[in-house]
Amino acid sequence: MSCLGSGDCNGDNTCRENVCLPVCTVDNDCALNEKCIRGNCLLTCRLDNDCFLGHVCLNNMCSFGCRADEDCNANEACLENKCVNPCEATPCGPNAKCTVFNQRATCSCSTGFIPNPTAKVACLRTPGPICQANRDCVVGTSCIAGVCTPVCSSSANCLSNERCDNSGICKSLCRRDEDCRSGEICEGLVCISGCRADVECQDSYECINNQCIGRLLRFFIFLFYL
Repeated sequence: MSCLGSGDCNGDNTCRENVCLPVCTVDNDCALNEKCIRGNCLLTCRLDNDCFLGHVCLNNMCSFGCRADEDCNANEACLENKCVNPCEATPCGPNAKCTVFNQRATCSCSTGFIPNPTAKVACLRTPGPICQANRDCVVGTSCIAGVCTPVCSSSANCLSNERCDNSGICKSLCRRDEDCRSGEICEGLVCISGCRADVECQDSYECINNQCIGRLLRFFIFLFYL
């Protein structure tokens, strides 16, 4: 008899792995083809066919479980002989959402986020809109370097893969440049705007001290220090 709790079973049975099973203290309390395991009589077996529907034969004992995905519900997968939600077994990256499709976890980024490099690894905020002043930005963001940027008083105001820096800006955490968005580099374990080589800058700009600087501006800087 299937069950959700012991209240669904008769007096001498308890609910275990969604099946009402007889209670016991020793093997003699059970039928000839059963053993007393942790207070319940469990069927012994040689093959899966010796067990109840939804059970498999593991270590010569019938256990609630599966052999393949087909044994599970449409939103579950068979992992280590158990039907589980694949999103719980293989979670997605920070800020990603997980959906089950064909009994497999599928990770994706919500609106306002971009994969980095895939949603299974992480989702980062999409760069904010261009702005000229704070009034151009929504609440919770400020106009910084011409872009609406999330502001914070502590890391609690930021996403799980961000940190509130000393200037009150939420910045993505990183270990290498590849963890950051295009146009950013990893410095001090956070992503900052910058470059490593000239090819990362737009035309007529050069990468100098990790910043893209126009050649004309570079010329004036050179004159200034003469």
